[in-house]
Amino acid sequence: MHDGVLDLWSDRRIELGDDWRKEIAAALSRARAALLLISADFLDSDFIRYHELPPLLEAAQNEGCRIIPILVRPSLFEQVPSLARFQHANPNGATLSEMPEERTERLIADIAQWLSKLFQTPSGPEF
Repeated sequence: MHDGVLDLWSDRRIELGDDWRKEIAAALSRARAALLLISADFLDSDFIRYHELPPLLEAAQNEGCRIIPILVRPSLFEQVPSLARFQHANPNGATLSEMPEERTERLIADIAQWLSKLFQTPSGPEF
């Protein structure tokens, strides 16, 4: 959090010439919450499985990092015990791809509001 604003990190911050593994490792080490966008591709990724998830799961266990799965597309999420133990954000287990656009937008807004309360940030954007 910086000046009452959440610092949202994604790999899109990695610039040309950056040591991308180092950048990802640094971001993972700072995470207080992780939104996991769950799909079959996510679960099938060796990089996620072996490099990104282990430090996040360790931080969840030892440092209180919040793991928030968001079911994007159908997958075998429920059959992955290390992830399925975390309550996902999706009502009734419906994936974002299965929801009407308005419900998807409401879910994303609800997650943002929840994170705002969790980290005690202002509840809305300043214009």
